[in-house]
Amino acid sequence: VAGFTWSGRPADAHSGLRFSSPLDGATLGDSPTVVQLTFVEKPEASLATIRVEDTSGNLYHADRPEPVNGDPLSLAVRLRPLGRGVYTVRWRVVSAVDGHASVGVFVFGVLVDPSGAVVAAAAEARAPVLEVLARTILLGGLMLALGASAASLGRFGSERDAAVAGLG
Repeated sequence: VAGFTWSGRPADAHSGLRFSSPLDGATLGDSPTVVQLTFVEKPEASLATIRVEDTSGNLYHADRPEPVNGDPLSLAVRLRPLGRGVYTVRWRVVSAVDGHASVGVFVFGVLVDPSGAVVAAAAEARAPVLEVLARTILLGGLMLALGASAASLGRFGSERDAAVAGLG
């Protein structure tokens, strides 16, 4: 009997976030020039997104995430200058190790305490519904294929089974 459990939270294994700069919930005295994220597993940079936006949805990252020299677990994205305010970092990475996707979101403030926005941002860090549905269909199909292969190898429903049962 096979079974699986699904949770809407990203797993701590795979490419979960280990460290961020700036830190989640930090109040900075000046605008950072980069956001750097360090993961549990090596992320695939070409499939990663890191978005930095203000409370109005204006984007402040300059380009795509890039690997950090000498640190295969980290990605960084350069920023335009940030004014006083609260900023949300939304990230999605795919593990270069096992291909699993992880998503997350956190906030920081520049000359402003972001503590009120932290809870709202954390509630948004969920796996996309279509991705979960696709993985569920894939797993179900693999289980059916495995079951059919086992039945074929065991010759279930064959003429031999009917003869043994006295039906043939």
